Amino acid sequence: RDITIGDNKLNNITLNSNNYVAMLRMLKSVKKYNEIGLSWQIRNDGRVKVNNEIFAVFDDYRIFNSSSLQDIFNLNGYNQSYHQFSFTYRQNYTKRLAIGAKLSLLSGISYTSLKVGQSEINLDESADVIDVSVRGTLRSNFKFDNFQKEMVNPNFKNPGLSITAGTSYKLRDGWFVLGNLKDIGFIKWSKDSYEYNFNTGKIFIDNASNQSADNRLADSLDKNISSISVNKSYVSALNGKAEILINKDFGNYRPNLIL
Repeated sequence: RDITIGDNKLNNITLNSNNYVAMLRMLKSVKKYNEIGLSWQIRNDGRVKVNNEIFAVFDDYRIFNSSSLQDIFNLNGYNQSYHQFSFTYRQNYTKRLAIGAKLSLLSGISYTSLKVGQSEINLDESADVIDVSVRGTLRSNFKFDNFQKEMVNPNFKNPGLSITAGTSYKLRDGWFVLGNLKDIGFIKWSKDSYEYNFNTGKIFIDNASNQSADNRLADSLDKNISSISVNKSYVSALNGKAEILINKDFGNYRPNLIL
């Protein structure tokens, strides 16, 4: 209720989790630190950019003092979750150089992406009526009112692959450098997934109804978007990362720089 509106300021919302179900590490050689491992993870990552006005309009659309507002429903975001079954290998090749890699087979659980590129809301206070229109694209591998718990079980209906690779090196003057490429990969979602290219047209909300206008607005948007869908396969990228770490010991202190 107290956030700033009218400036189209964006909020970045992120959703990330990484849960190990099982992990096994085996040290084959102490001298060369030859290590192999197996693991099973359940992961989720998501990000959405949403402006202040979207939060405000679902609290009370009457907060706006303009009769016509453009693009206040525009947003762009995604969320995906998946199983990750991995084989890892790491070895110290010399006293200074070490390398490692992680190869993973993925099984997608859920995926949703939403992009609204055009939207409008018009307020007619004299007639106590509002109309809303939105246009964009929605992708999901399930219907929102029909999520089945069996989808959480790994079944490789939505397969994927990923790789992680890293190396570290100790310089002679005490500096240590570590570089990683993490989880570079993709998931191919099955042809039973859904795609919605929606253009709702004008949705009219009469405020004379007993149900709140905010709830009827949300219900109407959901009904207009979910009624138009086609089954389609598509590929999503993982939230891969690149990083480099540099450090050095100064007595009892070890400062680190990570990019």
